[in-house]
Amino acid sequence: MTALKFVGRALAIAVAMFFLGFVGHQLLLGRDYVSIEPIMRDKADMQAHMPFALVSCFSFAGAFVWIY
Repeated sequence: MTALKFVGRALAIAVAMFFLGFVGHQLLLGRDYVSIEPIMRDKADMQAHMPFALVSCFSFAGAFVWIY
């Protein structure tokens, strides 16, 4: 597999993960999260940790493509 195919497929998996995460966490569980909002991180703290979440997502996508 060439590097260009690897990166393209990894990006496709990452986009699918983002989409499914949005559907699951925002659309299906969003109302449930509102009830536990006081124990969750505030928005600024979530945004500060977002780069780690992106690295995690792209690492998983790369590993997924590499294995399958």
